[in-house]
Amino acid sequence: MLAFGAIGAMATGQSDIAEVMFMQGLIIPAIIILGLNIWTTNDNALYGSGLGFSNITKQPKSRMVIINGIVGTLLALFLYNNFMEWLNLLNSFIPATGAVIIADYFILNKRSYTQFKYAKFKTVNINAIIAWIAGVIGSYTLKGITPLNSVIVAIVVYVVLSKLNTKSKLNDINNSTEKIA
Repeated sequence: MLAFGAIGAMATGQSDIAEVMFMQGLIIPAIIILGLNIWTTNDNALYGSGLGFSNITKQPKSRMVIINGIVGTLLALFLYNNFMEWLNLLNSFIPATGAVIIADYFILNKRSYTQFKYAKFKTVNINAIIAWIAGVIGSYTLKGITPLNSVIVAIVVYVVLSKLNTKSKLNDINNSTEKIA
């Protein structure tokens, strides 16, 4: 398929495979190929989201697939007209998420990941949520490269908050042992 696209692009000057096929008079095959491509991608996404929401809500998977299909179709209509804004939104949200994970693993808790069965998990890590929000805000307010700003701000905020909370817990433990003694 890559060779077909590359040769078609060289012959027609178009990089979009649909445009190449349309210019060659292959309108019906182009519609079939593009339809099957979209179908297979969305089929897997709908199955995964239906299964995930079924586990979360304890509703039947078939019901969640139908609901997700309707919601996804409505959102796709909106997204069609606002695609660049959607990409800009993702450009600030996703890097901040990865930054918190990177900071947690490489900077703060590398040792606890090797002793996974002894690790204690929090239901909600408020430091991670605050750092993620700060990363998103930093991506919009700082000058420079948006995703890089998001990563740097989220890592710094997460590490600082985690270190401050660790010191605070140690002080609480020391104060409580002093009261006992």
